[in-house]
Amino acid sequence: MNLLKILSAVHRLADDECDSSKRLFEYYTGVISDHVNDSLRAIKNLEGESLIDGFLKENMQSKILIHWMRKVFTYLDKFYTKNANLGSLCANAMKIYFNKLFCPLKANLFTAVNFLIQDDRDCNVVQRYKIRNILGIFEEVDMKNPELIKEGENLFWIGEPTNGILNEWFNQKFLGFTEAYVSSKASREISCMSAPEYIRSSLKYLDEEDQRKSEYFNKSFHDKIDKVNYKHLIELNSKTIGKMETGIRYMFVNKKDLELQEAYRLISKLPESLKSITEEFDPYIRERGDELYNNKELARDPTKFIPELIKLKKELDSLVEFAFENHILLQDTKNKAFSYFMNKEHYAKQLANYCDWEMKINIKGANESQIEEKLNNIINIFKCLNNKLLFQLEYAKKLSDRLIQNRTLSLIAEKTLISKLKAEAGVAYVNKMTSMMQDLETSKEVMGLYKAQSHRGSPEGIPFNVQVLQHGAWEIEKSKFDRILIPSFLNNCMDDFNSFYINRHKTHKLIWASGLGNIEIQYLYLSKPFQSVSTLIQFIVFLSLEKHGKLTIQNLSELIGVSCFSMLNEVTGLLYNPTFNPKKSINSGLITTNLKKDGEELKSDSEISINTNFTANNIKFNSMPVIRIVNI
Repeated sequence: MNLLKILSAVHRLADDECDSSKRLFEYYTGVISDHVNDSLRAIKNLEGESLIDGFLKENMQSKILIHWMRKVFTYLDKFYTKNANLGSLCANAMKIYFNKLFCPLKANLFTAVNFLIQDDRDCNVVQRYKIRNILGIFEEVDMKNPELIKEGENLFWIGEPTNGILNEWFNQKFLGFTEAYVSSKASREISCMSAPEYIRSSLKYLDEEDQRKSEYFNKSFHDKIDKVNYKHLIELNSKTIGKMETGIRYMFVNKKDLELQEAYRLISKLPESLKSITEEFDPYIRERGDELYNNKELARDPTKFIPELIKLKKELDSLVEFAFENHILLQDTKNKAFSYFMNKEHYAKQLANYCDWEMKINIKGANESQIEEKLNNIINIFKCLNNKLLFQLEYAKKLSDRLIQNRTLSLIAEKTLISKLKAEAGVAYVNKMTSMMQDLETSKEVMGLYKAQSHRGSPEGIPFNVQVLQHGAWEIEKSKFDRILIPSFLNNCMDDFNSFYINRHKTHKLIWASGLGNIEIQYLYLSKPFQSVSTLIQFIVFLSLEKHGKLTIQNLSELIGVSCFSMLNEVTGLLYNPTFNPKKSINSGLITTNLKKDGEELKSDSEISINTNFTANNIKFNSMPVIRIVNI
């Protein structure tokens, strides 16, 4: 009926030649004004969701009316409104709608939509399309040059958005409303919940808030909403979370990795608040490290101490990866905490001792991937060493001993570890180690040439192997260069090699380190023939005892030309070496003594002689002395 009335009026006015366009335009605006006035009277006393329902209904009816009115009066936009500079029919309709319907209801609509969002936050059943539609109207009502278009069955306003009303609602009404809501929520929950409960509740709220943001908030508002939420849920309460009885500290101590993961997920939303985690993480790591160090029984044995340290490092590396997503701040905290408690010299020395044990014993039977894992574990601890220089010195000494005594199980593993150290600490750091490895290669080439001579490397029928090492590159005790009484046939072998080497390297000079030499000895005069690997000094001890029968340690020291301490060490290796005399019996070793009871320590005046009744289960054994010195 309304449409028929409008068409009838348009037809009548169009036939009137007296200012008909003006009268048609006034009729157009009058009909819309009457409609919005009626709409206002129908809903002005409503509140809350009822107001929103009524307003959305009236808004749709207004759109329909404006759309059809424009269709009927469309020729006015082509001539009259344009020439009279009155704006389009749609712009005039929106102006009437804004002034006569929206503005009178604006304050109540702002309040109603706020409480509808609160209901949604409180997990009450809310039809979110209502919030989305009402916020869409806030965005439409103050557009510049608005036009109403139809797509399918739907009508849409398009134009140049100013967002004046939307910004007014958001900044002046909604932000403060949100701050009051989330502040109350956070204060209430932090006072009555455990830390994990508070964290889970806050995460749930923020996840739901993210859904709300994506569903009905303009993207330009997202950061402001986050700022308010993060301030009250995280910034103001993160320290409290850390110090609570069930807080961050408790989670670390009791290995609550899942709870730590949730705590990080919440607190990392505000990176500057991660301090509440690092402040608990740092002392926790230091205490774990001190606990290992203060266990003296464990700390004095590198084969137990360093594996426990590796285990701790792996545990915390995994924690940072799992719970903290390898965040750089948490990684840095972990590394600095390790470096702090590993600043004692003990760690550097024991790591060097552990490397020595791995290379001489523990990598035996390990495959390539297992060896790689072991070396990576070592490097992982090396990175945290505070005193890397001390480790360098200790490691070089032990590497020198291993290579000289040919006690390393894998030269490939040695080279790989040196390469890894080089990658971490630089070329200069491993210069000495690299020189040692190069010397081995060079020495191998020299021996190949020596064995190509007519005697095949066996002057006087004795297989003679020599390692030629750079002076200063190796860690060799000065005592190893001391002149001792060497049998003439060995002197002849040394002279032969010396001549060979000087002929090839005329500017070089060989200095013999007799104290490092090993000799394979066959014992033909014992009750059963044996063969052993012994030191040069041990061999000379046998020659001296063959000649003199019985001698004291002091006599042997003076005769051979070594210190009494060194002689005690060498003879102990012959008397009590565990490889062939595990019970440490004074009558079961390669020599016998005048000691009164088994296991008694030798002294300078102890008298020894060859044990011609010596027997052992193996045809070949190692009688070299073994000395282990552990510094704590």
